[in-house]
Amino acid sequence: MNFKKREIADICLVVEGSYPYVTGGVASWVQRLIKTFEHEFTFSVVALTAGDKTDEDMKYQLPSNVISFKSFNIFDYEFIRRARPVKLKRKKKQEINAVIKEKIHEDNLEHLFKRIECSMTLMKIDKINVIAGGPPCQAYSLVGRARDPYKMEKDPRNYLYTLYTKFLKRFQPDFFVFENV
Repeated sequence: MNFKKREIADICLVVEGSYPYVTGGVASWVQRLIKTFEHEFTFSVVALTAGDKTDEDMKYQLPSNVISFKSFNIFDYEFIRRARPVKLKRKKKQEINAVIKEKIHEDNLEHLFKRIECSMTLMKIDKINVIAGGPPCQAYSLVGRARDPYKMEKDPRNYLYTLYTKFLKRFQPDFFVFENV
């Protein structure tokens, strides 16, 4: 794989134990996510694996908007030895506790946006640094697909990532953490 040097991606995806080395489940969702935004975003993909992998081990061809890819064997002693702890700046408690736990769907997006903006105003926060969230795994898992006669294609949880993109476009955080839970 040849990538341009020093180009910074719009999105960095850190995937563990799946993409692009395993087919189905979360790996198929990751491939679909990247391809969906082929003309909007560039991606860097970091794959955490339980063994050494090569390009020949890949089950998916990386889409053209993947501008960098790196695979790390989490059991590689040198990788662990080189890892450095990161010291994070301590935030005010009110900022850390600004969490909204509501079901996300197309009908309540504007309500959620207004609620977030109101909280930001009350707490005197100009910018959201991190948005975190994640869809449940049933829509992506092989077991979930096997149990559903429609292979989960009609399950709205399968398309939650499209709603998260609306949050990203609206608030433009520095970081986005999206975990399949």
